[in-house]
Amino acid sequence: MVSTETENDVTTEQDEPKQQRGIKAAVIPAWVTVDVRGIAPGLLMDKLTDTAIGGGKLNLDEAFEAAKYLLKPKRPARPGGPKCTYGIPADGLKSCLVDAGRIAQSIHKDTFSMVKIRGGVFVANGGPDGYLPIEDTGLISIKRRIRTQDNKSAVEKKSPILKAGWQCRFVLRYNAAIYNQDHIIQLVNAAGFGVGLGGWAPRSQCGGSYGCFEIVNAFAEIEDGEHSE
Repeated sequence: MVSTETENDVTTEQDEPKQQRGIKAAVIPAWVTVDVRGIAPGLLMDKLTDTAIGGGKLNLDEAFEAAKYLLKPKRPARPGGPKCTYGIPADGLKSCLVDAGRIAQSIHKDTFSMVKIRGGVFVANGGPDGYLPIEDTGLISIKRRIRTQDNKSAVEKKSPILKAGWQCRFVLRYNAAIYNQDHIIQLVNAAGFGVGLGGWAPRSQCGGSYGCFEIVNAFAEIEDGEHSE
């Protein structure tokens, strides 16, 4: 065996192949921007839990206002757009994407495990208040009855709903060592179709149809905050 030795280290022919091979990167940060549009019947905002309302802590109108996802401060959903009043919780979107893994697994079983999504896909454009701005098309309300905290009676609740057609921009940071852009678009599509955001969504206990959305545009980010159409 031939060896070359210096004062501080020794290198042999057996060592060289390992050094030349290198190690495959475990994390390769990448970004994709996805514009979505809400579909019927709309997005039901439920910032305040039914338990708090059922406990009698707020009256009907107070609970209606407390349930809204209000932006502080108001800001546009995209550069040059109008300032928005309402938003979507970034944590709620992340949870929505993780749950969508159950649907996407039917296409790519190993790639879309929920564990990989939790550690491999992140919402990158949540504001200081934790919300993604929504360009809304109007606000309506519905009344429904919910059970009280002791489950012995029911109280009336008035819920705020953003009408179908609302739009939002998701900037997602993902691990390109696991996913490519098409994977992320498939995941968002599954989330919008079968999981949803807000209250009475498909993933909720009631299995509703609120909070669903569809993709209208998607483009890759060159780096965080800059994109290529």
